[in-house]
Amino acid sequence: MGLKVLVFGEVLWDLFPDGKYLGGAPLNFGAHLAQLGEDVRPVSAVGGDALGTEALHKLEEMGLNREAIAVLKDMPTGRCIVTLDAEGSPQYDLWEQVAYDRIPCPKNFKDYDTLYFGTLALRSQENLQTLRSLLNRRAIRQVFVDLNLRPPFVSQEAVDFALRAADFLKLSLEECPLTAQVLGWEYRGYASLAQTLKENYSNIKCILVTLGGEGAWGWEIPTGRQILCPGEKVCVRSTVGAGDSFCAGFLHRYEAGADFSECLKFGVSLSAYVVSQTEAIPSLPSLF
Repeated sequence: MGLKVLVFGEVLWDLFPDGKYLGGAPLNFGAHLAQLGEDVRPVSAVGGDALGTEALHKLEEMGLNREAIAVLKDMPTGRCIVTLDAEGSPQYDLWEQVAYDRIPCPKNFKDYDTLYFGTLALRSQENLQTLRSLLNRRAIRQVFVDLNLRPPFVSQEAVDFALRAADFLKLSLEECPLTAQVLGWEYRGYASLAQTLKENYSNIKCILVTLGGEGAWGWEIPTGRQILCPGEKVCVRSTVGAGDSFCAGFLHRYEAGADFSECLKFGVSLSAYVVSQTEAIPSLPSLF
């Protein structure tokens, strides 16, 4: 029996100059976990438009459970215009007032091992309330938060809510200064930020910082282990979804009981493969 994961947040279409791809950080994370053999249930909403219908078909192709994907007839499906620079780093132009801003709470679900979410979907008060309802049901063993800060949709309320809920916390290196700024702290580097997070949010048991091509850093707080895992050299096509795949790979191995350093290495390897591909959710080769 695989890990049972409830994935909350945006389902949207990433619109690139050369075409569109179904994505959103929670969906990317969940789709990678599903490819790794875990039991994943996305909780989101799409519009009653052609893109919403296409998204539902795509979710079926990915083998993801659609039961908690609401169809909101009066809302458009989420979309994001993505532009890439010469290094494959993305810039995002996110539509507002879309279906994933009104995700209803699923009425029936059994116990889940992990609830995953980020802060983009928390730009709406309705989604904050939905998440509170999910967390209050006490049917979730642990929470994995990828902050996934997307200015201008960043608020102290959402960041603080996410941090108070998190057992596992992941940030990118680029997000670290903004996280400190939002919380009103001085930024002195990611390790110092992690220490301050530990002191202010005692619920967090693991902090992960992705470092782009330099790999990832992790702190397993109960054991005190801090490990810097080097990156892998690849030809980068697009970094869209890199952090999402890292999180999926890390959690997959962590819940299998692998050593902390091996979990970081697996996450780095998986994300290195993803950035070498055009899509954020490519089919994974057998080595994973």
